[in-house]
Amino acid sequence: MSTYEMLWDCQYCNTKKLLGKTHRFCPCCGAAQNADKRYFPPDSERVAVENHVFVGKDRACGRCKALMAANAQFCGSCGSGMDLAAKEVNLVDENAVRDLGLAPKRPSDRVDPTAPPLLAKPGMSRKLKLILGGVAFALIAVIGVFVLDGVLAKPITVTVKDRTWERVIVVEQLKVERDGAWCDNKPSDAYDVLRSMKAKSVRTADGQTCRDVKSDSGDGTFKVSQKCETKYVDRQVQTAYCDFKVDRWRHARDVAMSSKKGNGPEPKWPDVELPPARNRPGDERIASKKEIYEVAVTAQLSDGKPAEEKTCDVPLEAWKKLAPGGNAAAKKGGVFGGIDCKALASAATASPADGTKTAR
Repeated sequence: MSTYEMLWDCQYCNTKKLLGKTHRFCPCCGAAQNADKRYFPPDSERVAVENHVFVGKDRACGRCKALMAANAQFCGSCGSGMDLAAKEVNLVDENAVRDLGLAPKRPSDRVDPTAPPLLAKPGMSRKLKLILGGVAFALIAVIGVFVLDGVLAKPITVTVKDRTWERVIVVEQLKVERDGAWCDNKPSDAYDVLRSMKAKSVRTADGQTCRDVKSDSGDGTFKVSQKCETKYVDRQVQTAYCDFKVDRWRHARDVAMSSKKGNGPEPKWPDVELPPARNRPGDERIASKKEIYEVAVTAQLSDGKPAEEKTCDVPLEAWKKLAPGGNAAAKKGGVFGGIDCKALASAATASPADGTKTAR
């Protein structure tokens, strides 16, 4: 790992390419070096540092801002002690973009701490920031409206017009499927395997690509190391390919039972007949069950307007208590003004079972 001097440009007299470790002050106007003005030199203009001993990042004097070595006890410019007021310099990013602005016309001091740095770190463009900000604001606004709708919700009474239910049992069947894969990836339960040779694209290593990486040491110097990455190429090789059969469970049918009338039968699961299990293709099994309970309710939400009707999905416990023709407690949204299905289900679930009208 080699060590080289950083460069800096004097912000007062505009002298270019001063050495970061050698020139602590501008040899043309005497202005103190500002660490924020340092930058990496082009590869063809590197100045090597011989027998360099690194003692830490430079610190800026708390009084005159002059740069001192990390092990300095007193400032060599104003004589002040390098106490806690001294601040370590910022490191330069190798990918930073230099600001090649003009030198200030009237220097007021040896160092101008308020001058903008010549090194600017890359970041998001203003347009991208505005877009992301707009998306975030819209998302927060939408969430806020829904929260406000719940906070401002008002109690109402709804009339149960109708209710329906549906229960579905999903049946799967073990079926024979023909498939294919590279033989080293074929399933362990494959059978009737047929092998053949096919061309396969294989990614293999093909040397390395190396580049220099620069890292700011913070004391006016930087180090250069190599970072290497493996190169890969795709090559065609003859590889064993397998065609085979496998047994897999696939959807076969749905067995459903439902009620489309409010006074229909109580919810129950349909009867499912499965063939005797033989542990071979043709076997069937119950894969899953689905159930839906819906209640249609109406409510007069505004004077002079027709009653609003809404169909709500509710849990079974609430469905049993919301019988057609009965009334139930609910809420209407404070912003959107519609019937709140969650409030209806919650109120019905919490209500006592005694005296509740149920479907027959």
